[in-house]
Amino acid sequence: MKNLFILIALLSIGCIARADMLLLGAGSLPAAGGGASYVAVYSNTGTGTSITVSSVNAGAGDLILVLAGWRNNGGQTISSVTYNGAGITHIRTEAPGAGFVAATSYYAINPGGTADVVVTWSAAIDGGGHVVVYVISGAHQTTPIQDHQSTSDTTASATSISTNVTSQSGGLVFDLVNRQSVTEALTVGADQTERYQGSVGDVRDGSSTEPGAATTTMSWSWTGGSRVSHIAIAVAPQ
Repeated sequence: MKNLFILIALLSIGCIARADMLLLGAGSLPAAGGGASYVAVYSNTGTGTSITVSSVNAGAGDLILVLAGWRNNGGQTISSVTYNGAGITHIRTEAPGAGFVAATSYYAINPGGTADVVVTWSAAIDGGGHVVVYVISGAHQTTPIQDHQSTSDTTASATSISTNVTSQSGGLVFDLVNRQSVTEALTVGADQTERYQGSVGDVRDGSSTEPGAATTTMSWSWTGGSRVSHIAIAVAPQ
């Protein structure tokens, strides 16, 4: 009889626990890992030897992604990219040569705190330059960059550009387009969210995000032909 009472008690506990699970539902359970998420964007422009983006605020575990575009009229190259005075990691550069436009990308994982991002060139970028800095949460902590691709058109007749990158569900793709003309506005591609657009000197830049997929296409278009460089970065989720 004692064993029967124990069995009934155990079955009752199991039913209560099962009922609690049903009341919670799948949507109430915490997600495992989550996805990469846009937090904020900071930007600045200039025509000197460096551009400073001030007071970039990154939380614990966040990813800092730095995208820069400039008029490469004298063969200027990047000398350094720093966050809080320390160098960060280069991803990719699209620089077809002197007389064209160029774009580059750098990152730092889990830098923490609030600090300036400073991009420095080998000589003054008197044709103008843009620096766009993203803060991203939920990025993979050891290999945050899943893929990076770039392309350019030096014919001075381009009216659009696109770049494909490999990504995944839960990932996030970022891009920067750097166009040698400030007259016409840039039009962002389908499924992308424009995060930045501005002009300085001889160049107009745009930047956007798009949720990751197996292949993600980042694109921009405009009226009037011009030289252009484009860079796309796929951020992997944690």
